[in-house]
Amino acid sequence: MPAHALRLPRSPKGRPSLPLAVVGDDGLADLVSGGEERAFAALYSRHHQAIYRYCRSIVANDSDAQDALQSTFAAA
Repeated sequence: MPAHALRLPRSPKGRPSLPLAVVGDDGLADLVSGGEERAFAALYSRHHQAIYRYCRSIVANDSDAQDALQSTFAAA
């Protein structure tokens, strides 16, 4: 287990009970790799606007920037 791995308290259903807003990006990435969809949503919420703006600054239009954003998160 990586040094930055995060062990969160679990609810009775086995889900993390700590608010994901207080978990760092490395911790969220570890949770995403374990299949935690809420962690992916938290990462997306934190970073999608900045990544979209970056993609938009490179490509010619909004549609291509949205495609690049989607590809970025799919790869991550």
